[in-house]
Amino acid sequence: MKNKTTKLFFTSLMLLSIMSFAKPETWFLLEAEQYGFKIEFPKEPTENSQVVNSEIGELETNIFTYDASKDDKDDNLTYSVSYTEYPDSLINSEKTENLSVFSEIQLMAL
Repeated sequence: MKNKTTKLFFTSLMLLSIMSFAKPETWFLLEAEQYGFKIEFPKEPTENSQVVNSEIGELETNIFTYDASKDDKDDNLTYSVSYTEYPDSLINSEKTENLSVFSEIQLMAL
């Protein structure tokens, strides 16, 4: 009986070791070099650009989205990342009073 238990243990250990080398599901790597970031999505996202009117003028927002709601294996509804470039004249370490305005602008874009 002890020999059978030992064989079962080593067989299980070997299977777990083999499974640890299995390649996980491949995600899509979005390399948004023009915006200065890289991010992975489960599948290729769609890109949407829009101009948002704000208190500081028109801002272009770029949104990358993958709709996962139809994927039965995924518990998430969407994956999304957005990028908005603000004027250098408004964003710097000494202009912290503008931070609340920028948060509101981002919410309007979504």
